[in-house]
Amino acid sequence: MLVSQQAELEKGLTATEADLTPYQAAQWRMARRWEEQGKLHQAIAAYCQLAERWPRTPAARLALGRMMALATDLERRGAERLALDLYRKLEELGL
Repeated sequence: MLVSQQAELEKGLTATEADLTPYQAAQWRMARRWEEQGKLHQAIAAYCQLAERWPRTPAARLALGRMMALATDLERRGAERLALDLYRKLEELGL
């Protein structure tokens, strides 16, 4: 990962839901709810949409940070195929 990409990802750690527009916040909450319910494909799709629709915004940083955390967690739990798919998607999105 390039230094500039790492800096972008780390900014996501300081972004909060309060930094999002009402629509972005609603989509963020929906993605988080799906993730908590174990509906990972739906959650990942919602995170991707946030990152693709609003690049270089707090919404994108939050979504990309969450996707990276999910990929790492999936890899640790032995879900290598899903983790690899998620890492590929993150690469497509510029991380």
